[in-house]
Formats: sequence, structure tokens, C-alpha cells
Amino acid sequence: MPASRSSRSKGLSRQSASLTGQALRLTAFQPGSIKLVQAKSTHHIAVAVNNVDEALATYQQLFGAELEHRETVPEQGVDAATVMLGGNRIELLGATGPDTPVGKFLAKRGQGIHHIAFEVDDIRASLAELEAKGAQLIDTEPRRGLHGLEVAFIHPETSYGVLYELVTNAP
Repeated sequence: MPASRSSRSKGLSRQSASLTGQALRLTAFQPGSIKLVQAKSTHHIAVAVNNVDEALATYQQLFGAELEHRETVPEQGVDAATVMLGGNRIELLGATGPDTPVGKFLAKRGQGIHHIAFEVDDIRASLAELEAKGAQLIDTEPRRGLHGLEVAFIHPETSYGVLYELVTNAP
């Protein structure tokens, strides 16, 4: 059972590692003992696609999207393009192989929203704060992402089935 609204607003820590497809069970911690992670903005929404070129053309034709960046990140197994729609960034993610995280996502869930990314000032401090609150982290240390950014992912079991990414400029 998820924590109550009042305990979520005060801050959270993991109560149980027993996961059954629901969000982690969280309990309140001492107010002021751990800072809140402050997202500056939503950096991007990522969409997993079978074919990045085809998806890029579709976003351009349907929505007037403008290509911002195109890159393959071998260490993450992704072929990616970021497009701007107004002031919003959409990241189109294709897999470089079936055994990559995006390849497995596509095989299991098909095309669709993959993750939501929040920009933070200090990714290391944010990861430490989340871990102290009991969040299940995929990355305990940041890694290189698109645009040369530092990125780290929070496991979707922590956040009601949504995969979140933290991003910050690399030092």
C-alpha cells in the first residue's frame, strides 16, 4: 500500500523491499533530516520507438518538430534523436540491439513513453537524497547521456511504474 498523501509531502523512506508490482511502501522520516530533491524543470520526455528515422519524420510532419540533436550512445545501447516542440523536448529512443535496455523495453511493452527526465542542479546530491529516502536507484552514480549530460535513473517500482531520469550538465 502506498504511503499516505501526508507522509509523501513530508518526505519518504523505504519501509519494505518486498515489491509486488506496486510502488515501494514508504514511511515518513524526520522533517528536515533529508533535503527534498528539487527539479529545476522537466528536461524531456523520452519515447521508445522501433525506428528513430521514421519516428523523427512523423514528429516533424505531424507536429512541426525541429531536430535538436542526433546521437548514438553505444554504452547505453541507444540510437536517439531529440526534437523540440515549442519549448518542450522529446527524446526518441531506438535500440541498437535486442539485449539493450531500450531493446528489452520495446520487446516487453512496445513503442511508447519510456521515461520522464528532470533537470537538477546537483545530480550526486540528488541521488544521495533519494537513496536516503529509500528510493530504489538504477544508477547510484551518474553516467554519460545524450548531449554530454550526466544522467541517472530511478527505478519505476519507486514511482508508481514510471521510470524517471535525473539530468545535469557534466562538470
